[in-house]
Amino acid sequence: MKKIISFVLILVMLLAIAGCATPETTTQSPSPQQTTKPAEQTTKPAEQTTKPAEQTTEPAKPKTVAFVMIGLNNDFFQALKGAYEKGFQAAGWVTKFTSGEFNPQTQITAVENYIAEGVDVIIIWAVAPGPLDAVAKQAMDAGIKVIAFVQRLADFDAGMFADDRLLALDEVYLASKWVDETFPDAAEGSVPAALLTMDSTEVVKIQGQTIIDNLSKHNPKIKLVKVFDVTAESVEAGVSAAENIYTTNPEIQLYLTVNASPALGVNNYFTGVSSPVKNYEKLGIFTVNGGTELHGPIKASGKNEAPLRGTVLTGGIDATIADFLEIAEGVMDGRYSNRYENPAVNVFVNADTIDEYLETGAVTSLSREDFIKD
Repeated sequence: MKKIISFVLILVMLLAIAGCATPETTTQSPSPQQTTKPAEQTTKPAEQTTKPAEQTTEPAKPKTVAFVMIGLNNDFFQALKGAYEKGFQAAGWVTKFTSGEFNPQTQITAVENYIAEGVDVIIIWAVAPGPLDAVAKQAMDAGIKVIAFVQRLADFDAGMFADDRLLALDEVYLASKWVDETFPDAAEGSVPAALLTMDSTEVVKIQGQTIIDNLSKHNPKIKLVKVFDVTAESVEAGVSAAENIYTTNPEIQLYLTVNASPALGVNNYFTGVSSPVKNYEKLGIFTVNGGTELHGPIKASGKNEAPLRGTVLTGGIDATIADFLEIAEGVMDGRYSNRYENPAVNVFVNADTIDEYLETGAVTSLSREDFIKD
C-alpha cells in the first residue's frame, strides 16, 4: 500500500513538474522567433532592393568645367585663375584650365582637347573675335555648354561681357575727378597726360582709342601729349615705359593705362628708391581691372604716399567667379541658353572707395551717374 501511495505521489509530482514546465516552453517558443525571422528575411531583400536606389540618388559624377583663358602673364590673370579653381571646386565641380598665351591657335587646340575629354562646360576668353568661332560651335555640337567671356563668339550658350568702351570711358571719368580735385583752377590743356596702350587684342585697342577720343573732350584741362605702346601686359613693361616717358616728357602729371600690370609698373618706377619724383601730390595713375596687387598703392594714394590712385573693375574677381558659377549651373539645367548675356557692372575703386570695396566687394557710393548727372 505504501508503495502504491509512493508511486501515486511520484506520479503527481511528475505531473506537477510537467504542468509547471509548459509555460516556459511557450514564452521561449521558437515559433515566434521563426515567424519573425522570415519577416527579417523579407525585409533584408527590401534593404537590398533599396541599395540600388541609394546608388542612383548618390551625387552624380561631378560636373567638369574648363576655362580657356586669354593669358596668364600678370597678377590679375593669376588671381582670376586661382579664384575660378577655388570657387568651382568648393561648389563640387572638377576644374581644368589652359592659358591661351595670347595665341588663338593655342586656344583652339585647348578647346579641341576639352571636346575630346568630354567636359561639361567650356568658358572661353578669346584672344580676338573670330578665330575660335568654329571650334566653339564644334563644342556645342558635341553637347558641351559654351560660355563666352569678354569676347563674343558667333555661337554660345551664355556670355559674360563688359562694354569695353564704357570701361575705358569710366577710367576717363575717374581720372578726371582726380584732376578736378587736384587742379581746381587749372587752365584748359594745362594738365599733361600719357596713355600706355597695347595693340595685342581687340579689347585694348577699343579701350585705348576710347581714351584718346574722350580724355580732353570730357575734361578740357587735360591734354594728351604721349601715347606709348607697351610690349607686354607686365609690371616690367610698365616700369620701362615710365622711365622712357619721364625721360622725354617729365612734365606729365597723369598716366592712364589699358592694362593693370603696366599701371603698377609705372607706380613702382615712381615709388622706387631711384625715382626722380619724391612728391606724389600732383601725380596720378589710373587703370582698368587688376587684383589685390593694386589695393595697397590705391590706399596709400589717399595720403599721397603713392601715385596709383584708382581703377575701374568689371565687378571684381569674386563677383566674376560668382557669376561664372551661376551661369555654369544655369546652362547645365537649361535656365540659360541661346546666347544669354550677363552684363558686367563697372566698379569705381579709388582712395575714397577702396575700404568699401574691400569690405563689401562692391561700391555703391560712386557710380557712373555721379559723373554724367549733369
